[in-house]
Amino acid sequence: MKRAISMLLAFVFAASICSIAIADENWEKGKSGKSMEQMHKEKLDKMTKDLSLTPDQQTKIADLMKAKGEKMEAQKKANEEVMKAIKDDYTTQVKAVLTPDQATKYDQMMAERKAKMEKKMEKKKAKMEQKKEEAAPATPAAQ
Repeated sequence: MKRAISMLLAFVFAASICSIAIADENWEKGKSGKSMEQMHKEKLDKMTKDLSLTPDQQTKIADLMKAKGEKMEAQKKANEEVMKAIKDDYTTQVKAVLTPDQATKYDQMMAERKAKMEKKMEKKKAKMEQKKEEAAPATPAAQ
C-alpha cells in the first residue's frame, strides 16, 4: 500500500513538472516554434491583407494584441502560483501522515524524481531543437 501511494505521489509530481515545462515552452514559442511577437506580426499582416486595414487600424490592433498577450502572461503566472500552492499544500498534508523518517525519505525521493525529470526534459528539449533545426529551411549563406 505504501509503495502504491509513493508511486502515485511520484506520478503526480512528475506529471505536474512535465505539464508546467511543456506549457511554458509552448507559451513562449507557440506550437509553431515562433515567438509571440512573430505570431502577432504574422496575424496582423494577414488581417491587414484580408481586411485592408488602415495604418491607424493596424496600430490599434497591434496595441490590442500586445495588451492581450500581457494579460495572458499575467494569468499564466497567477495559474502557476495557484498550482504551486496546491502542490505545496498537498505535500504538507502528505508529510503530516508520514513519520519523520518517512518524510525525510519522501523528500529525498521527490528530489531525485525532480532531478530525473529535469534531465529528461532537457534531453527532450534538445531533441526538439535538433528537429527544429533540421526542419528549418537552409539560409542563402549556407547554400
